[in-house]
Amino acid sequence: MIEQSFRLGFNASNNEAEYESLIAGLRLAQSIGAQKISAFSDSQLVTSQFHGEYEQFDEFELTRIPRGENTSADALAALASTSNPTIRRVIPVEGINRPSIDIPRRRITDNEDDLPLVAPIVTRSRSKVHTQEPGEESLETPRSQRAPGESSRKIQSSSVRTVPARLIPKEIPVHEVNNESQKAFQDELESRPNWRTPIFNYIDTGELPPERWEAQKVKARSSRYCIMEGKLFKRTFSEPYLLCASPKEASTILKRTHDGSCGNHSGGRSLAIKIKKHGYFWPTIITHREQFAARCDKWQWHAPMLHQPTRKLSTIYSPYPFMKWSMDIVGPFVSSGLAQLRFLLVMTDFLTKWTEAEAYQNITGTTVASFIWKNIVCRHDFCDKWKIKLKFASPRYPKCNGHAEAANKTIVNNLKKRLDLKKSKWSEELNGVLWAYRTTPHTATHETPFSLTYGIEAVKPPEIEVPSQRRGICPDNVEINEAMLLEHLDMIEERRERAVVRIQNYQQTAACYYDSNVRGRSFSIGDLVQRKVFDGTKLRGAGKLGTRWECSYKITKEVRDSVYEL
Repeated sequence: MIEQSFRLGFNASNNEAEYESLIAGLRLAQSIGAQKISAFSDSQLVTSQFHGEYEQFDEFELTRIPRGENTSADALAALASTSNPTIRRVIPVEGINRPSIDIPRRRITDNEDDLPLVAPIVTRSRSKVHTQEPGEESLETPRSQRAPGESSRKIQSSSVRTVPARLIPKEIPVHEVNNESQKAFQDELESRPNWRTPIFNYIDTGELPPERWEAQKVKARSSRYCIMEGKLFKRTFSEPYLLCASPKEASTILKRTHDGSCGNHSGGRSLAIKIKKHGYFWPTIITHREQFAARCDKWQWHAPMLHQPTRKLSTIYSPYPFMKWSMDIVGPFVSSGLAQLRFLLVMTDFLTKWTEAEAYQNITGTTVASFIWKNIVCRHDFCDKWKIKLKFASPRYPKCNGHAEAANKTIVNNLKKRLDLKKSKWSEELNGVLWAYRTTPHTATHETPFSLTYGIEAVKPPEIEVPSQRRGICPDNVEINEAMLLEHLDMIEERRERAVVRIQNYQQTAACYYDSNVRGRSFSIGDLVQRKVFDGTKLRGAGKLGTRWECSYKITKEVRDSVYEL
């Protein structure tokens, strides 16, 4: 076989170069006296435009072949284009059939933690493309044959967190649960089979598992691994080669990285990134780091608070005005006035959004009763007499009284804007803030609380200085003014009905947005959980260094959905 490459000494396009190479090959065949020619080209243009006969040859055939089967010609073309044209040289190609030295090899078994140290120093790997035999179909691992994943973490309520309690004997005290659970997890991890065995044996000796699907899976996975100095490494896209760790090594790495001398009891995600930065890898690193961190008592006690809602939004519906009221206490504020007022008692109607509020030095049962009677709302004995239902909201979960919280927030924000540096005069500005709140349209109703209560809009200060139409006509025409008032009173029921519909639409929109962020959590009787630390349960003197969660409690009763007795 005669191989020859050509270099074009002039500028030519790709198509011209294809034609020139074909003609050069014909000249070479003519020079050695060939009569019947069979030419092969990977250029579709040349093979498609070839017609006619050649005078110098008895028979000529031109066949198009795929570019992948024309690698020899491509190599010759690259040699001619990259070599120095002034130097002529001959490069012989010889084959080496056997290695220069014999290196003993051995298989590794599932019981071995360390890979063989006696192995070639060069990097070795196998690609799926190179190892797939002709005609062998590419198979994906069926879903039924895949290794089962780890069980998901237990879901949690808004003020409790789970403490893994499986594998723990009953006689162990509660405060030792996490340490024993963590040790049991490490023992279980170390007892697992060595996942590196099939990949290492396949790359090293070409050995595959006897099961067909498992063999195909090993082939596909091995393309991302290589052997260097007798150890298995993982190729990554963003990092250098990662050392593949055995189950026993993975247990040690998790332990030292999480709570060793350089550990900080970090959570699952940061723990996995830290291990990867240290240069280690195993296939289940994400699952193991979550399970390991969940069994660390120190990480549990100082874990971030859970802010995602645990239940869908429950809206409160009021079919007519003044049927339902919300009441809350705001404060303490800076002492105001001679009476040293420090607290604010606020009540808001659910439909009209009408708000009543008064400032007090201290709020007691007698104070609340006086406020209730004065503002015609309710008191406990008063409610018993008139068969009015009272529902109390837990101070540890103020979101369940969201209507009162929203009104309180608006009143406090408006007070801040009026006070500037004179914070002690907030009680003097309270009436002005309430009047502004009552005469401002609300998003839920598109009406002001004053208009839904009295049937007509209040006269505002701008109308006094710059008279509006009603201020210009009504004061001088008493009959027209009374007729307009009566007309508005006749239409007030319709306005309130429309306000009810708008509130329901607004609540549905708010509920859809709220429910999209709900992360449901449930527990069973007997589960060990941690309770959120509140102001009354904080450790004295700890300050910023105090824990966020109390030590473990056991659930003894399920009161209702997402409410448990510890």
